[in-house]
Order: sequence, then structure tokens, then C-alpha cells
Amino acid sequence: PSDKLKAIAIIASETPTTLWWDEADRKVDRLESLVACGQFTACYNLMDYILKLKEAGHGSLALDQLYNQLEADWKQFNEAPRFLV
Repeated sequence: PSDKLKAIAIIASETPTTLWWDEADRKVDRLESLVACGQFTACYNLMDYILKLKEAGHGSLALDQLYNQLEADWKQFNEAPRFLV
């Protein structure tokens, strides 16, 4: 993971249980960081799962295509972690 991606993950990990966002939360874009963290975490976990499926002999063209798309997304997440938000 890139330093940019790690910085967003840190902001998201510091999110308290809350019903509203105060000015300090808005300044660091906490909601967007939380959403982005969920997105890039899901991307990473899906890539990891596909690699495990392939290692177990369950590879397919569809899985290869999905992995390639996830890998492209992962590269974008590392460049601009909030690119889908």
C-alpha cells in the first residue's frame, strides 16, 4: 500500500462511533476516508481471495478478468485513494 492509501486508512481507523460529523471530521474528510477505506479494503481482500482460489486450482478466465480489473483499481487506489468516492 502507498503512503497516500495508508494515510486514508489511518483517518478511517480513528473514526469514533458517532451520529454526526463535527468540523474537525469535515476538515479531514473523515466520511469520504471511511468510505474509501472500505472500498480499497474490499478490493484488496477480493484480490487475495482470487489468488487463493487460483492456488487451489479453481482458476478461470472470468477470475483472471476480475483479478485484472481489481488490480487496475488497486493501482488507482494507491495513486488516489478516494477515486471512487
